[in-house]
Amino acid sequence: MPLVLRLIVLTLTAAALGIGANLFTSVKSINSQRDNNERCEQRSSSYMAIIVDAFAIPYLGYVTWDEYMSPPLGLRPVSAKLSLIFLDLVFVVFDTANMSLAIDALRDPLWACYADNPQFAIPTVRGSTCPLQP
Repeated sequence: MPLVLRLIVLTLTAAALGIGANLFTSVKSINSQRDNNERCEQRSSSYMAIIVDAFAIPYLGYVTWDEYMSPPLGLRPVSAKLSLIFLDLVFVVFDTANMSLAIDALRDPLWACYADNPQFAIPTVRGSTCPLQP
């Protein structure tokens, strides 16, 4: 059962990495088609999604390998226990930050470029469909 859960987490992490990379390249391609005055800036959520998920995939592989191939945590030396616990803590902190940025991106309508369709455009300066950046 733990292996099935690890595989589900690995699959969802790979999907999140794909979505983050797709979002990053979409905004870059939109920017290449626009004038310099109407560029949409990348926000930290797309960078954080790519960085955290790129480190999460090997981390999940290591944790899975460690869970099945290493001795139980109670039988390890203190330094090995602490390093594994701190590695988990760092991963949890960055994954939580990534999740909060993703939720911010979902709830903030001004965070990315929109299509040139007037129905979905947000009125901005000079009639651009790119949201205003603070």
